[in-house]
Amino acid sequence: MSHLCDRYTTNIAKSQLGFIDFVVSPLFGLLHQIMPKIDISGFETNKAKWKELVDSFEQELSNFIC
Repeated sequence: MSHLCDRYTTNIAKSQLGFIDFVVSPLFGLLHQIMPKIDISGFETNKAKWKELVDSFEQELSNFIC
């Protein structure tokens, strides 16, 4: 089983932030260079929301540990 699929050890919010930082952000950066008028404000809003959720996911994970 993939480590990212283990609901008892994976902080989904941190996983999403990693994906955003290493895949989505560079892609959106290039897209914005090609099409500067494109609205990417939703990207920053989404990233900020995942940052807010990191602690709540950590709390949930600590409840699974016996």
